[in-house]
Amino acid sequence: MNFSPVTSATTTCAILGWLSISSSAHAQSSLSDADRAAARGLAEIAAADYKHGDYAAAEDKFARAFSVAKIPKVGLWYARALVKVGKLVEASERYADVTRLEATGPKAAEQRKAQSDAEAERRLLLPRIPLLTVVLEGQPCPSALVTVDGLAIPDALLGQARPANPGKHAVTAQCGVQIALQDANLDEGQSQSISLHIASKPVPPVVKSQSNTIAPLSQVTLTGSVMTGFPNTKSTGSHSAQKTVGWISLGVGGAGLVLGGVTGIILLSKKSTLDGSGQCAGNQCQSPEHGSLTSYNSWRPISTAGFVIGAIGATTGVTLLLTAPKRKESGISAWLGPTSAGMEGQF
Repeated sequence: MNFSPVTSATTTCAILGWLSISSSAHAQSSLSDADRAAARGLAEIAAADYKHGDYAAAEDKFARAFSVAKIPKVGLWYARALVKVGKLVEASERYADVTRLEATGPKAAEQRKAQSDAEAERRLLLPRIPLLTVVLEGQPCPSALVTVDGLAIPDALLGQARPANPGKHAVTAQCGVQIALQDANLDEGQSQSISLHIASKPVPPVVKSQSNTIAPLSQVTLTGSVMTGFPNTKSTGSHSAQKTVGWISLGVGGAGLVLGGVTGIILLSKKSTLDGSGQCAGNQCQSPEHGSLTSYNSWRPISTAGFVIGAIGATTGVTLLLTAPKRKESGISAWLGPTSAGMEGQF
């Protein structure tokens, strides 16, 4: 909507007309003189920005002025600036806010005129606002998080048309590690529906027992003859995994020993410096050496931790490497019947 409430030559005057407002309005009764003066100055700058076509700057300043001075005419120009920058949804809400304000005081008639203008301009704006509907497809996910441009959509509004500003929007849905993404490009007055497919994880299978009640698989009684095979636990996979962990432990242990050794050398150097300063006796030092003593004490636990980690890592690594099972392929087969059971295989 490209309305021109006033000509450019009179824009500033029309906007500044409300700047002479007094504290008689009920909503402004708690404002101090300093707050009122600051809001007036901010609105004057916003009016100049609007006049020169810098609508983004005008929007920002009108927004801050309106947050302090809830006056119909301030809100009206704030809404107009929002329209200029394409924020039609926000502009519609600000127009609505203006119509609900109280217009009192010496300039009550002027403020009521601003409210009437806000209501009329909002009616013209509403058909221009696009509508976006987001639908989730697939098995429902109770914990699904759906967002538009990073803002979450309440579950109750999924599948319902929601106002959106013209332009490109990023629509996402997430359920656990599953993420569905889709962009929506909206023109003024357009209605669009976006469908995202996302589902919760599959439900684990259940088995009915003979009593017709649901029982976990671990509690189901087996009847008839059943044959099953499974690999020996001492397999190539466990051999490789244990050796890998062993080498990693050795590496960590080596790094710990190096850390302990380096910090130990630093400690010896600092201890020698403190002993030679003549300012220390036992664990106490005079003021000139307080900083050196603090540094010395801060390095001690690091050195100790390095040696402890090194010893544990080295010991663990050697133990894992020496006890790693040999590469050996084997298998076991077990069978179970109504009156007998057995096991066979190669070991």
